[in-house]
Amino acid sequence: MPVFINEQNLESIILSLFESTYRYISKSTPSIFLIGSALKNRTSGSREKIRRLIEKRSPYHRGYEVYYPEDLFDELMKSNKGFNLLDLENMLARSVHGIVIILSSPGSIAELGSFSNNENLLSKLIVIVDKKYKNKNSFIMLGPVKLIKDRDKDRVIFYDSINTDFPELINKIKKELSKNIKTRFDIDETVNNPIALQIFILFVIYVFEKISRDSLRKALKTIVGVKVGVESSFEDDKLVGTIIKILIKKNHIQLNGDKYVITSIGKEEMKKTIGRSFSRFQITKTLDECRIRILNLERKGVKLN
Repeated sequence: MPVFINEQNLESIILSLFESTYRYISKSTPSIFLIGSALKNRTSGSREKIRRLIEKRSPYHRGYEVYYPEDLFDELMKSNKGFNLLDLENMLARSVHGIVIILSSPGSIAELGSFSNNENLLSKLIVIVDKKYKNKNSFIMLGPVKLIKDRDKDRVIFYDSINTDFPELINKIKKELSKNIKTRFDIDETVNNPIALQIFILFVIYVFEKISRDSLRKALKTIVGVKVGVESSFEDDKLVGTIIKILIKKNHIQLNGDKYVITSIGKEEMKKTIGRSFSRFQITKTLDECRIRILNLERKGVKLN
């Protein structure tokens, strides 16, 4: 590749990719946050089993994109000292279609108490409660759980934590998630949506095969900032930097020299996300068109980054 950066071509391709895919990523790919006991061993435990079953595709459903909030928000809090919990809660509310809380730890109880006080989050909450607490007159049952139950009793789901009937539990969760999707909640279509931004950065690196750090950040900041008019979090380059760290941590991308490349795990994640999207044909078409455009430019000896 030539050593210079053709910013005009680079930004033009990323802009085309953004305009043709971003709204589909954010709106048409069902996504949820799953909150519960964060075990050190993520291959076991009820939360991990529930995640796998919610994600699972069937002939009747594409499955959901499931995220653990700590993967995202712990990094955001560490990297961005200006962020506070209220900012993160509002970002959470705008980024996903549903929030499932397994009420199984002090942390999940605290988060339920906080989230239930946020009107935007409250409408998306689905709470999973051990049936042994069903008739307890505790603060959490008479407070946040009752508040959600008064809105919609089906969004509080009781289960047997000892002998869990997982198929029945997952069916109830998916039924409530489907209601959320049909409600058509407003989902943030700007780069302040950290879920969509992760996928979009994967798309960008995929179509270019490899792209330098400076080129990626400069193009994203210039193009998206001008076209969408985003908030200071992106203008300060904080959110993009944090998302890149998260993608590296998850081994979805790697830094080879000064260029980012997508890993096989990242490609698989991208493939799964596209497969779950209601607009997967449009997204696939756009990715192919961008790749062809890049190949044509390379044949002419034009190097992009």
